[in-house]
Amino acid sequence: MRSARESAVRLLQLMMAASVVLPVLLFLVAAVLNYRYQQGVGDDRIERSLDIMHENALKVFQTGERAIAEVEEVIRGMPDEAIAAHQPQLHGRLKQIVEAVPQFQAILVVDRQGKPIASSVLAAIPGEVSVADRDYFRAHAAGIEATLVSEVLAPRWAGTISNRFFTLSRRRPSVDGSFAGVISVAVQRRYFAEFYNRIGRSTGSLYALVRADGKILARYPDPPSDRPASKSDTDLRWMLAQGSERSIHTVRSSSDAPDQRIAYRKLERFPVYVVAGIDGIRDPRRLAGNHGKPFDLWCAGDGLSTGDHRACASAHAPAA
Repeated sequence: MRSARESAVRLLQLMMAASVVLPVLLFLVAAVLNYRYQQGVGDDRIERSLDIMHENALKVFQTGERAIAEVEEVIRGMPDEAIAAHQPQLHGRLKQIVEAVPQFQAILVVDRQGKPIASSVLAAIPGEVSVADRDYFRAHAAGIEATLVSEVLAPRWAGTISNRFFTLSRRRPSVDGSFAGVISVAVQRRYFAEFYNRIGRSTGSLYALVRADGKILARYPDPPSDRPASKSDTDLRWMLAQGSERSIHTVRSSSDAPDQRIAYRKLERFPVYVVAGIDGIRDPRRLAGNHGKPFDLWCAGDGLSTGDHRACASAHAPAA
């Protein structure tokens, strides 16, 4: 009689425990499946955005190289003195090239000392202007012949160009191979920001054009200049430093805010990446971790089966 009563009590206890544990497990399983589905949808959206961004940026950069080649033909065989003497005529020709491409802001022909001797912006360049301290000029002077992409630069001619830009540049050819100067094309960073605004306006979206060293050339939305680097900025630099040409990662937030899903893709022949990202939904495994036991159940099941031991370990690590 006593044994039967104890068995009934144990059965009742098990039923009570199951009534608590099973709904929690079912909720977690459903939430994880939904999270993975939403992540897949988000990844597909990101990949489509990257394809559009990659095609757009590559066309602009290749057009920049063709513009440089066209300028080389225009000034072929002309010594620096002749180029400087024909500034008004060359100004008109260079201006035509710039006006034909809305992404361009200016074209500059620079001599071996770093002094501009022809420009699409001015018919007569002030004598005191120099770009000898620009990184791209010094790199070409040191021997780099490939097309370089500068960081974002500020204009030096007051009253001419008001928008910040980055340049595509190449060494001017010479008969003996010595350094003869540089031809540079200023690209409007604003163009890319406006283009990214058109392809994605949903809350939490991020689109950017980034150099391989992590320096941002254009971005939408563009954060305030005095804003400190965010965790996603830091993580993006780490991702690019790995050297992969294409990848996608989840950037974990430091709070209960949604994680951010970020992907990047390298432009062929250029040290530049297009980057797209969206805010993801909250990972239910992380939310469950705030309440202790449910997260332990996930660690014992899905976490161990997928080999995600670090997530379990970090959830239970003591606060520093």
